[in-house]
Amino acid sequence: MHQWQGYHLDTYLGGATPLQAFERFGMDAAVQYFEDMGQFWLVTADFAKFSTREWRDEVTVISADPDNRIYHHTIARPKGS
Repeated sequence: MHQWQGYHLDTYLGGATPLQAFERFGMDAAVQYFEDMGQFWLVTADFAKFSTREWRDEVTVISADPDNRIYHHTIARPKGS
């Protein structure tokens, strides 16, 4: 499972958010990067948009060089990182 369709969240899961749906079914969440959310290759990516109080995308910039950009992502979640 890599994503939840809005129709199914609204129709069958009472309007749950994707993170709530993963939790409901005992699954670890998947984080996807979409351009409107701030793709990892964008210089001004806002990784905070992927985070909630319980699930955080903690990013360390290893190299900001546009030809060799390296980010280290740690997903902090309720049961650990």
